[in-house]
Amino acid sequence: MAVEHEVSVLNAVRKIKTMRRLAIPNEEQFVFCHGCVSEYLSSFDVYAKFSEKTGNI
Repeated sequence: MAVEHEVSVLNAVRKIKTMRRLAIPNEEQFVFCHGCVSEYLSSFDVYAKFSEKTGNI
């Protein structure tokens, strides 16, 4: 995720559930996790757009 700014939330949840069966027990929790990851990844876009506008790299 740090390099490509992509992540498969579904695969990550599956890996977590193999270790902790009761983690992320329902769809609501899965959607929450997806939203958190999405917000985290979108935070990088703000800085990229700022650099493009100012001409800084």
